[in-house]
Parts: sequence; C-alpha cells; structure tokens
Amino acid sequence: MIVLRPYRDTDYPAATRLWRRVFGGLKAEDERARLRQTGARNPGLFLLAEEGGRLVGTAFGTSDGRRGFLYHVAVAAGARRRGVGRLLVREIERRLWALGVGVIHLRVDGVNRGAIAFYGSLGFTADPPVVGMRRTLPQAAIAGPAGRGTSLQTAITGPAGRRSTRGRRGGNSRPRERRAAR
Repeated sequence: MIVLRPYRDTDYPAATRLWRRVFGGLKAEDERARLRQTGARNPGLFLLAEEGGRLVGTAFGTSDGRRGFLYHVAVAAGARRRGVGRLLVREIERRLWALGVGVIHLRVDGVNRGAIAFYGSLGFTADPPVVGMRRTLPQAAIAGPAGRGTSLQTAITGPAGRRSTRGRRGGNSRPRERRAAR
C-alpha cells in the first residue's frame, strides 16, 4: 500500500538518491539547506510516497500566493504505472487549490514524451509560446560585498567587460575570425 507523508530533513539522502536515478543528477538548488528553506516557506507541500517503509516517490509544491508550482515529481522505476505519481500530484494540487492558487505550473524536458503524456493525462496543458528561462546567482554575489572576490559585473560579463558566448546555442556565437572570412 502506498502511503503519503511529509518530507523530513532526515529523508534528504533517500530523496536525493531517487532524484539522481530519475533526473540524472541534482541542481544547486537541491542542496539540503535550500530544500529546508523552501519547505519552511511552503509547509505541507513536500510529500514522499512510501511503500513498505521504502521511498518510492516525491513531489514538491510551492506557491507565491497566486500561482502554484510543482517540482521534483519522481517515482522509482519499480513503482511506475501503479498510480504513485498521480497520487502525489493530485495531493499537491489539492493542497495548492486549498491555498487559493488559480493555476499550477511545472516544467518538463521537451523531449520527455512520457512525462508530457503523464501530465497531459492529469489535465496539464502545454503553455506555448512560453519558454522556461532562469538566472542563477553569480558566484561573485555569494562571495560578499564588492572588493572581496570578483565583482558582480565581472561575473556576468567577464574580465574584459564582454558578454561570454560560451555555452550559447543558436544566434551567431562563432569566433570573429570565422565570420570575417565569409
């Protein structure tokens, strides 16, 4: 029998093991302290699914007061197609609706057809032409006030004041020499 219960800080090792298996790794925001902080701001919205005392699924909801957000819906491979994910999502939805949110958002990898079909079966719809974007806290801001470590401007633009093109896709990020040779 599947039992849902609130996440506890002591669940961190098991939860992150599951996320590594399901998602292929962790993000910086999955650090224990950050999860603890997010959970404290969103009480009752981080749930675990257990079967026989073994962790088989997770789901994490947050709210900004108007919108709900769904994160870390993960189900162990051996527990899939048995309603675990549906149970977790429906309970987080119920709790978010009770808080008065009008819409629940989630992000899914655009090539993960299984996840897209799963969420579609629960009534979620694609939200085009919206593109998910993010900005992470630059390391310089973590280092402290200006004068200690790298400045925020340098962290964003690089030491010469030019924006880095490393890692960009699309656009024209080829080296200048190559562009000039055309």
